[in-house]
Amino acid sequence: MKNTDIMFSVEVITYNQKDYIAQTLQSILDQKHNYKYEILVSDDCSTDGTQDIIKQFHKKYPDIIKPVYNEKNLGAMKNYYATVSRAQGKYLMECAGDDYWLSGKVEKQISFMERNLDFDLCYGKAKIVNQLGNFENDELGEGYIFPTDALLKGVSAPALTLCFRRDFFIKYLEEIKPQDKVWLMEDYPFIIYAFFESKVYFMNDALAVYRIIKNSLSHQESLIKMYKFDKNTWEIKKFFADKYSYDIPQFSDESELYYHYKQLLNRNNKRILKKEYKDMCNELALSANYAKRMQLKNIIHTILKFLLPYSVVTNIKKYSNKNSSK
Repeated sequence: MKNTDIMFSVEVITYNQKDYIAQTLQSILDQKHNYKYEILVSDDCSTDGTQDIIKQFHKKYPDIIKPVYNEKNLGAMKNYYATVSRAQGKYLMECAGDDYWLSGKVEKQISFMERNLDFDLCYGKAKIVNQLGNFENDELGEGYIFPTDALLKGVSAPALTLCFRRDFFIKYLEEIKPQDKVWLMEDYPFIIYAFFESKVYFMNDALAVYRIIKNSLSHQESLIKMYKFDKNTWEIKKFFADKYSYDIPQFSDESELYYHYKQLLNRNNKRILKKEYKDMCNELALSANYAKRMQLKNIIHTILKFLLPYSVVTNIKKYSNKNSSK
């Protein structure tokens, strides 16, 4: 752990966001507070002029803005974990290179965290703006009552509104090792972990603005990409359901996700490109086979659990897992 008097660090991940990055950085710089802070900007090989804008801000605020320009494209997840490893602040926050913060965010969150030492994370709502610059009627973000809500309801804590203790995040990295997994989100697994391992506070205020960009990671027009993203979300949920021993039927196999997309595919087969339709059918076929295998495995395990002594079941399970990993 680094000894520092920096109160908070902000991770800003950028890639070809020249039309938005200036607003992103300015919204962080315009926050009213008396804390020492740093803005860690990691550009992932932008080719559209994003780097030029970052360099202008760095020249103007050299003690605050600390940029890194990746020599090759790392991808969103690797870029994020490389950036957060540089953070020195007591608290960590983040803002994507196409989103921006609303005034008062920093002061509200840091003040709360400093007064409530038993909380490791707080978050709030985010307004939504579309690609044309128009605000939507809905807002992102809602409070969870129980830890399992984070599993069942999905992502309801917008990443750009998070404020969390660096020490707690390091504990998460060491225990869960998300950087070694193939997860497509950096925030959602951590949010689930926080709800189970600590106290989390929801601020019922809009703290930032989330921009919807077509064909971004979470807003795909491609059905197969949508499916793969949702499947990855399901895998994250299943990981934590298993970790915390929650027997939730929808995570026992992929059948729910499989049938949802099969119906969606059948309704939209006329407008989907032939190649994508074929790829999606292949993907669903693989998922169906996996779901059947898992369902059969669970049935056999349940039968053995009630018919055989515990020690026998444990040995069978160990043998089964050993063989399945080969």
